[in-house]
Amino acid sequence: EKADVILPVPLHDNKLKKRKFNQSQMIAQHLVKYFPNIILYDNVLKRSRDTVSQGHLSAPNRKNNVKDAFIITNDSESLNNMHIILLDDVVTSGATINQCSQVLRKRYNNIKITVICFLRTDYKF
Repeated sequence: EKADVILPVPLHDNKLKKRKFNQSQMIAQHLVKYFPNIILYDNVLKRSRDTVSQGHLSAPNRKNNVKDAFIITNDSESLNNMHIILLDDVVTSGATINQCSQVLRKRYNNIKITVICFLRTDYKF
């Protein structure tokens, strides 16, 4: 099924300042070059809290860490009835992707979300 938009998982502004780039956003920027019918919306989701790195957290702690950490900031484009690609560079426990998906589903009606990641870890914490 054809996707309409791609949304990269955002970094918090503090982490972005340190890193100087959002790897998920960079991957999404390259993907839309090859799929010109998919629109990149890199300003719809925002990480509203500066969460700690999830690398050493257990599954329940990962879920709590990202709970309420994402908001919709740019509502100028309605995503109702769209097929959304949610892109993250690494998926471990799925806590970040799940939280982003919940925020999108609360705001937009009748959306389909497909997750793309470039690394899926064998999570056994």
